[in-house]
Amino acid sequence: MNPEILELFCQSVCDVGLFSWWSASDDGKFQVEFAGTQLWMPPLAEGGPPCGTIALRFEGQVMTCLLRREQKVMPADWADQLQNDSLRPLRLTPQSMKLCYESGSAEFLEAVHGYAESGLPPSAEDLLSRPARLLFWAGEVGVAVASRRMALVSHHGDRDWQLVPGMVSRWWSYWEEYWKVRETDKALPWDYACEVTVPVED
Repeated sequence: MNPEILELFCQSVCDVGLFSWWSASDDGKFQVEFAGTQLWMPPLAEGGPPCGTIALRFEGQVMTCLLRREQKVMPADWADQLQNDSLRPLRLTPQSMKLCYESGSAEFLEAVHGYAESGLPPSAEDLLSRPARLLFWAGEVGVAVASRRMALVSHHGDRDWQLVPGMVSRWWSYWEEYWKVRETDKALPWDYACEVTVPVED
């Protein structure tokens, strides 16, 4: 799995994105969902903005830890509330997301052993059979996942990782057009990710 594509994915999700939902199934799969990404995907409804929601699905010997760096705002049951849509999506901490395949074990282990709130922190030996690893923060809380396999999932089904660079490039082209016509009679539908990704004046 191309590490440059994984890093590009993280940047495009974490820059202004939101941790919006998660699920754990009875068959051992774990899925995390992110909204407000800088990845272009078709609109969910005709005339709407591009769908900025993407998910990662982890399968095979999944190990999951919820993390907390400090106790300030988040309730103790924040993860349950997020899953039940009782908590608003959480703004991801920029540059905090690490998605690796057969690498990143030292940083992963340091985070889970230092900040694990729930779940059994894996050992270095555990990670040998779980090459797919995700670590991210959303303010004071975070998630760490390790498994044998991971997949990129959209509303239209599983996506090939090789499509990520094109999704990013197309989003930025869309973003340029969004701001070009933003205050005209040709303005595009309101888009969260575009609105918070403000152009820098020359």
